Amino acid sequence: MTWTNHGRRLAGFLTGSAALLLAAAGCLGGLRREMPLKQSYLLEARRPADAQPPAAPAVPEWLRIQPFRATAGQEGKGLPYRLDDLRGRRESLHEFASPPAALLTQQARDWLGAARLFAGVVAPGGATAAAYSLEGVLHEIGADLRGDEPTAVLELQFTLVDERSPSFAVRRQARYRETLPLPDATPATVVRGLDQALARILARLEADLRQELATPPAPAAPAPAP
Repeated sequence: MTWTNHGRRLAGFLTGSAALLLAAAGCLGGLRREMPLKQSYLLEARRPADAQPPAAPAVPEWLRIQPFRATAGQEGKGLPYRLDDLRGRRESLHEFASPPAALLTQQARDWLGAARLFAGVVAPGGATAAAYSLEGVLHEIGADLRGDEPTAVLELQFTLVDERSPSFAVRRQARYRETLPLPDATPATVVRGLDQALARILARLEADLRQELATPPAPAAPAPAP
């Protein structure tokens, strides 16, 4: 009789333990299902569909596009939001696929290569010698929530250098800023706004470079007499 009661108590204990384990497993499974997934985004500047590059490049030389740099606070991959004049945040679950300066470098290479301003566009370390180099600096990227409606903000600086000159003369240096109002501040909407801002900046850069390349460079200043 004692062993029978003990067996019943043991069976009841095992059954209860199994039920608790199944319930715990179900809770953990629910947590796993509800855990948000990290989203990554690329930047893509699309040239206008009716944009027809010239049959011949503006200059016969090649352009080397250096890796863009980012100013302090603009290096991270998390999508940035400016909340007010003093506060900002970066999304931990929504981020760029690579540091934004690297994404912008590739987009500039693709855009200017399609524009046919130069005989070709190469990356640093390429076998083709380049007469010009383009440097870029990222000053601001992200969403600005300080106004009545959210805006996408992108600010870049470009420097065109003539590598044939002994002093590596700067042919052109300019800073471009674009802001676009957004219907909402969701990450996907912000990235689409940044794509449009980037396309506008690269179109302005293309037009300015085309004008600059059509103008002969200023003659170098004569060396001072001994």
